Amino acid sequence: MAESSSSYSALLRTPQVPAVLAAGALARLPVSMYGLGLILLAHDKTGSLSSAGAVGAAAGIGHAVFGPALGRAADRHGPVRPLLSAAAVNACAFGICLAAAAWLSSAWPLGAAAFLAGASVPPVSACQRALWPRLLDDRRRESALALDSLQLDAFLIAGPLVVTGLSAVAGPSAAVAVTGLLMAAGTLVFTALPACRSARPTGARRGISPLRAAGFLLLLSTITATAAALGVVRVSLIGFADASGDASSGGLLYSAVGIGSAASGLWYGSRNWTAPVERRYVVLLSLYAACVLFLLAGTGFAVMFGLAVLTGLALTPATIGEFSLISRCAPAGTVTEGFAWATTATFGGNAAGTGLGGWLVQDTHWRAGVVVAAGLLALAALAAFWRIDLLRPRTPSPS
Repeated sequence: MAESSSSYSALLRTPQVPAVLAAGALARLPVSMYGLGLILLAHDKTGSLSSAGAVGAAAGIGHAVFGPALGRAADRHGPVRPLLSAAAVNACAFGICLAAAAWLSSAWPLGAAAFLAGASVPPVSACQRALWPRLLDDRRRESALALDSLQLDAFLIAGPLVVTGLSAVAGPSAAVAVTGLLMAAGTLVFTALPACRSARPTGARRGISPLRAAGFLLLLSTITATAAALGVVRVSLIGFADASGDASSGGLLYSAVGIGSAASGLWYGSRNWTAPVERRYVVLLSLYAACVLFLLAGTGFAVMFGLAVLTGLALTPATIGEFSLISRCAPAGTVTEGFAWATTATFGGNAAGTGLGGWLVQDTHWRAGVVVAAGLLALAALAAFWRIDLLRPRTPSPS
């Protein structure tokens, strides 16, 4: 614990780092709020869960499709202009959502506005992660990425709670309005930081994309598989809880995964690792697969809760490895776009895994979902091991 405290204390004493973390947190919290807020707004307007789901899906699709393009713009022009432009469009989109819900009877205009709101979410997360190589050495960068991952886990819990509370007290319209204001304000604060304003265009040539790099494609495939496995695990835990007579307790079991993930992430980010990150990544994916398999031994709620904590132990360390390798595998000048593609892969893989898990649990058994999730992780580990040469540092070509 002393080493952990010293490591994070040193990180937070590094110039500009506390400001980047704080501003990034302010800008990223509403990203975990807007989807649920728009769903609640649509349901309040139409009374239809299917219409509300369609509106939420439209926002998610917009974010997934246009996120990489915004990341590419940040690489080519520096982060300030793309972030401010996206924030302006995003604020207008949220205003249109509120107007459509208040004055129009059809859900289609609200869905179109939700798509625009998702498509214009400022890529603060990608820009923040792209700043770390400029501000930190390799050792402190992993500590920063650990805090980044922990922030993400915390927001996934806090964001929906904030939206639910605002909706209960003041209505869904107020929740969506606050979300839009937070997103705009957070982006303005982030772009005002000296670290952000001093970041210059990376000079990547037009047509250069991380999707043309074999190492990045390999990494993206493992990220997608890992996200899909987590989606399957989530549904499998709910399936276990339902088979035990209380489906609602599945949420507590999934929270246990987050507890294990947060604890291991804090520990992992504080260590001074000597093994290469690509080798650690393979080991972590393998450990993640093995930990998931332990869920098969779940018999009662208490036992399964402990096994769920165990399952999460490799999650955040593997995510830190992903973040570290993105900076390495994305071609020069495309790192921000690379992080944006990782976000798209995470959302897409998680959605696919959730759908697959629902089918497996419904038609077979929750243990079938556990086996499939472990298999996805094992395949990711095998792929990373088989072509680990693609994940190693690139050797400069002779002039």
